[in-house]
Amino acid sequence: MSANLVFDPIIFKLQSRGGISSIFELLIPDLRSSFNVIDFKYKFIDYLVPWKKVYYFSQFVDRKCESHYFFSSYLSRPNKKFRGKYFFIIHDCINEEYSSNIKRFFHMILTKRCLQRADGIIFVSEYTRIEFLKRYNLNGRCRDIVIGNPIKPDLFIPRQRILNNDGFLLFIGNRLMHYKNFDFAVRLSASAGIKLCVIGQPFSTGEMDKIKLYGIQFELHSDVDHLSKFQFLSSALALIYPSFIEGFGIPIIEAQHVFCPVISVKEADWVKANFGNSTYEMPSDFKEIDVKIMLNNLKDEVFRAELTERGKANSENFILPKIASKYKDFIYSL
Repeated sequence: MSANLVFDPIIFKLQSRGGISSIFELLIPDLRSSFNVIDFKYKFIDYLVPWKKVYYFSQFVDRKCESHYFFSSYLSRPNKKFRGKYFFIIHDCINEEYSSNIKRFFHMILTKRCLQRADGIIFVSEYTRIEFLKRYNLNGRCRDIVIGNPIKPDLFIPRQRILNNDGFLLFIGNRLMHYKNFDFAVRLSASAGIKLCVIGQPFSTGEMDKIKLYGIQFELHSDVDHLSKFQFLSSALALIYPSFIEGFGIPIIEAQHVFCPVISVKEADWVKANFGNSTYEMPSDFKEIDVKIMLNNLKDEVFRAELTERGKANSENFILPKIASKYKDFIYSL
């Protein structure tokens, strides 16, 4: 008989599609083959602050004590009567690093509240684990593990493509209020003289002003499905991923799996910690000579092939069957 696994899909209220919610779109169907997955229907309350509705105080009540595991996709927890094992995921430490004081305060209170009850914590990367443990202490019984985010290879067919033209630079964003480090992408597109294609939501006024200021060619594509996204990736000169801090960086793995080079920011320690030397590093204050060298390298067949082969090898560590197997082993070990 399969063990009962209660899943709290709270993440979908914070991010309905893409980004970290895509992890669970892939993972939960796979876990259903090994567990009796019970979807927890949560309720939510509003904080008296303007930045969002918050759902974290919702509690799962298992009155018959029949559930073996409670899996929270973000910062929710079962009530004290729950007798099973409780674990949750830490996706990043961005709120601790960059949020306003009031948002950081509430976020850290909620995190500590979950830590008090946790039997297990899954970190999406070693970098996230290191940053988290600088700020929080685990309780004595809590087990922790690093398991990366999955990609599903049968959604697309990876194929190596060596470009014979200038192609385009691709930027993938999942914005809440603005695209992160969008200025870097626009400046790089302008300096390289190459069109910038953006997959994401409509630009803000400030972002459109930036595009007009630099006079770049651009395309914006919203509501792009998986197949179309990978067609963009396999046709691009490179994916620009200029984040200075992330928990994991799913678009990097997706790009690498279809042999698309990834341009990252040289100062981003998280990229080196998570992916080693599998991306092309550009300084955030790049000069004209840096762009010229980048273009020569990315258009050189030997250099491009070596870089994309390293990326492809890296991406193989994160295909869904491998990641799902790690989740199942960890859950049963609690």
